[in-house]
Amino acid sequence: WQKYNINVDCVENIVSLCPTCHRAFHNGTKEVKARLIENIYNQIVPRYNSIGFEITLDEIKELYKL
Repeated sequence: WQKYNINVDCVENIVSLCPTCHRAFHNGTKEVKARLIENIYNQIVPRYNSIGFEITLDEIKELYKL
């Protein structure tokens, strides 16, 4: 996160998950995790852009080793 000079502990980075999605993210296959990340990213990217946080989907997937 130092690459972007952004504190990720901010409102723009908060996402609520239902219990099923939360479990799927922790225990699901790489494909399931990648799909969840893509869905979340597509919803949250406008918030990221509003604070100048221009991270790509591929960079996020790399962070999660997907």
